[in-house]
Amino acid sequence: MRYESALAEDLVSVAIHAAEHLICREIKEDPSIVLRRIEAGLVLLRRERGLKLHVNPDVAGRFSRDIQSIARKRSLDSSIEIIADESMGPGDCVLVSPDVRIDMTLVEGLRIIHRHFLNREFTERS
Repeated sequence: MRYESALAEDLVSVAIHAAEHLICREIKEDPSIVLRRIEAGLVLLRRERGLKLHVNPDVAGRFSRDIQSIARKRSLDSSIEIIADESMGPGDCVLVSPDVRIDMTLVEGLRIIHRHFLNREFTERS
């Protein structure tokens, strides 16, 4: 049983690493992917005020007008402060309001997937 569980964890880790590689390649080929992620997050925070969006400096410089346009299209109650954050990867974004934080970084998304697969594996065997 320990061997199977260690093997399952290794397999999930390899799959997550491969997914990370593929996602990074896709983002390099089409950097506008981050705009769809930002829009998805803004839908959830439509009523929030004082929004701050942390993104990679390249994204901030390249897409700030597009981001503000998305905010207007989504009828946000206030404008968004775009923060060029060196700690963000090319496809990463974090939306923050005084009450809510939505972490849409690649690392966090893959961490959630990893945890889900491992919990599912152990739950199914119990």
